[in-house]
Amino acid sequence: MTLSPRAVTRQLALVHGLIHSYMLLLPALVGLLAIEFAVSEARVNTVGNLHYLAFGLGAVPAGLWADRFGSRRVLLVCLAGCAISGVLVASANHFAQLTVGMVGLGAAASLYHPAGLATLSRLTDTTALGRALGVHGIGGNSGEALAPAAAAFLAALYSWRWPFVLVAGSAALLFVSVV
Repeated sequence: MTLSPRAVTRQLALVHGLIHSYMLLLPALVGLLAIEFAVSEARVNTVGNLHYLAFGLGAVPAGLWADRFGSRRVLLVCLAGCAISGVLVASANHFAQLTVGMVGLGAAASLYHPAGLATLSRLTDTTALGRALGVHGIGGNSGEALAPAAAAFLAALYSWRWPFVLVAGSAALLFVSVV
């Protein structure tokens, strides 16, 4: 089944929102994570910095891989890596496991922008590319806007682990449906 350019845009906007939500889960949960792992908030924030570093540094090789192997394959690796890393974080029993999971989440999420934007550019008519990029941007910003509140809500109801379970499950669902 071939999706219309608008359907692809909507799907990529959802993935973009998910990717950006990863960036703000840990900051919303710093206090709970510090208590859970008996470490300082500064140590938890260092994990966040490593997560962001992996997210930033992974973009260049991700672009090369998207050009070489195709953006769809890179998107699939991105979503699979995010699902696996999310499960690793959610099941963390030691601070080292949390750290590895968060760095893995940053590295996996870093694959999205080069592959997602290449797909969007390739499948969208040039007369509608600005609109498609706008919808895509709304997806990413929505993920950033909603993630901290959703993380706090789920943590208050259940535990700090549930936001990571939710994003891992979402990544797995999107993996099945990706372009």
